[in-house]
Amino acid sequence: CLGMQLVEKNGTEPEDRMALDWVDGTVVKMSLSNLRVPHMGWNNINVKKPEYFDTLRSKDFYFIHSYHFVPDKKDVIAATVEYGGELVAAIQKENIFATQFHPEKSQIAGLSLLKNYFSHVKA
Repeated sequence: CLGMQLVEKNGTEPEDRMALDWVDGTVVKMSLSNLRVPHMGWNNINVKKPEYFDTLRSKDFYFIHSYHFVPDKKDVIAATVEYGGELVAAIQKENIFATQFHPEKSQIAGLSLLKNYFSHVKA
């Protein structure tokens, strides 16, 4: 989740600030009147780019966040999650891959995702 907060152009956590500017977009605070914030718990994701998620389409991942990434272009979205609407769960652009959920806390699904990612990375 920290990766998602760093790669964007700018963010609002906790105030307006510049980030690494690797992926155009902004991190904004979630404003949901009918759901709990932070979004915390296990959720299934909607895969948009299957390269790293192909075998994980029906798996749950662990989320804990109060901010979310809003990309300028939809083509960087690798996965989304439904929580008061469709939120970005993972992004992928060239050699950049970042998740809003925590792979390290997502048990077997998270380990499988990391294994899939590292099997694609060229040394």
